[in-house]
Amino acid sequence: MADPAAVRRAVEATLGEFGRLDILVNCAGVLGREQPFLEREDAEWRRVLDVNLHGVYHACRAALPPMLARGWGRIVTISSGARRGAPLLAPYAASKGAVVALMRSLANAYARQGVLANCVEPGRALTEMVVPRFSPEFLAAPPGVAIGRYSSADEVAVVVNYLCSEENTYTAGAVWRVAGGAG
Repeated sequence: MADPAAVRRAVEATLGEFGRLDILVNCAGVLGREQPFLEREDAEWRRVLDVNLHGVYHACRAALPPMLARGWGRIVTISSGARRGAPLLAPYAASKGAVVALMRSLANAYARQGVLANCVEPGRALTEMVVPRFSPEFLAAPPGVAIGRYSSADEVAVVVNYLCSEENTYTAGAVWRVAGGAG
């Protein structure tokens, strides 16, 4: 994701194989080290933003032209509730807030041309980004959400699938929370 040439090659390979590009889902991401802001190394800041923000930028830059040429496309980027501020994950939080602004900008720029861009903001889903960070005891306890359990990646995928589908004709620039309750 952080290598613009590699992203362009992936889009070109998709176009070569299928003749078109309809959907882009930006779901690659890195959390980075959990540490106080003043202890963070600049290289770690850049690494997280290179994948989480610049990777989304590169992918959108590569995918938008063929979508616009067809007059149809769907872009969905995975955000995070950390975008509201996460003291020990400042670069991750900044990157996830920035991708929301980027998707809203693209939605406002290209929705009339048939390309709808949105974000999905999962609550804590039991994925490889979450599970290793917590003890089995912590994960066994119900989280503090109305539904009283963690989500699965499949539950998040249902929302992503809808936003990428032909059924989605009017949602652009949204942040769909799949978080187990209001808040």
